[in-house]
Amino acid sequence: MRNIHASGCRSWDMPDASAARHDPHPGDAIARYLAATGPVYGALTRLVSQVSLLLLLSDDRRLSYTGAAAARTLAQETETALAALPVPAAVGRHHWMLSQAMDRLSQVLKRLRRGRMDAAAFARLIRLVRSAHELLRLAALPEAGLSLADLRRACCSCVR
Repeated sequence: MRNIHASGCRSWDMPDASAARHDPHPGDAIARYLAATGPVYGALTRLVSQVSLLLLLSDDRRLSYTGAAAARTLAQETETALAALPVPAAVGRHHWMLSQAMDRLSQVLKRLRRGRMDAAAFARLIRLVRSAHELLRLAALPEAGLSLADLRRACCSCVR
């Protein structure tokens, strides 16, 4: 079920943990999921960076250069890889967070492709990217190799 929040962000209802099926070998299924998720998580973190840069460079102009095309290609490949992940019930919430981050970044790329926008629309896009970044931060599992750099104190974090 889709919800639209006051921020303009669409979301899917988070899977309910009580609906999880019993898995006789949950450790093996989770290990396979984590191994397959590493490249997808890495692609999502790169996509957050690329989309953030596109927002900084857009300055209300249509983005018709190579960077925008590369971000759209990465988004399509990442979406396909995310959909193909083997998702055991025990990691449904983790997969949901990754899917939500992907959905929000896709929304930003689609909107940027349309061209000019007012300040309010631009602010909504920034909130979508921040939300995607926060979802990836929450989905980080450093012990499994899924980690996100904390850029809150970096010089490039001037957009508040």
